[in-house]
Amino acid sequence: MKVQVLVPLSLVVSVALLGLMKFRQKDQDVEMKRNRFVNIKLRVSDDVLREYQRSRSETEESLAKITAEQKTLLVGASRRQVEVDEAKRKMEICRDTEKNAKNELESAQSEFNNFKAEADKDTSSWKTEVETLKQQLAEQSAICDFVKKDSQLGSKLCAGKVETPKEIPKADAQKQEEAKAEAPKQEEAKAEAPTPEEAKAEAPKPEEAKAEAPKPEEAKAEAPKPEEAKAVPEKR
Repeated sequence: MKVQVLVPLSLVVSVALLGLMKFRQKDQDVEMKRNRFVNIKLRVSDDVLREYQRSRSETEESLAKITAEQKTLLVGASRRQVEVDEAKRKMEICRDTEKNAKNELESAQSEFNNFKAEADKDTSSWKTEVETLKQQLAEQSAICDFVKKDSQLGSKLCAGKVETPKEIPKADAQKQEEAKAEAPKQEEAKAEAPTPEEAKAEAPKPEEAKAEAPKPEEAKAEAPKPEEAKAVPEKR
């Protein structure tokens, strides 16, 4: 009786244990799968985290480099700004200098034009004066009537232009001869003919001729000096 009860009971217990084992095996498989998934997920997360950390470190290094470069660029930009300001200041100075130089050039050009106009005016007046002096030199001087042609002063001042004062007494002598020929009587001829004293009185005395004739110093003073004649063209 006991055997009959124990055998089925043991079978039932064995089946129950087998079912329980199967059930527990399924749970264990599920748990193992979950653990395996969690491990894989953890590994992936760890890999991702490491990659992120590596990328973060690289990004931080790049950021540090960029920050340093930015500081350098800011310093360079500040220097360039200073240089630009200095260049602008120099450009303004150059513009002012150019403007002043342009004004000075215009003033100098105006002065040059005025000076040129005055120079042309003076040149024309000098030319006129030179022509006048040449005409005066070409004309016969009044003193040539009282200067001997054979003298040194007469040859210089009146060469080829002076008519000797002896021609005047010759003309008077011709008149006397005509008067003698036409006079019917000798007394009338004598009365009409001038006496030697009157002829001498009419003829200029040597002292008067010398007094009327300018001295060599006065003639030299009237005649333009070579230096003055040279100075007139040099003013052109």
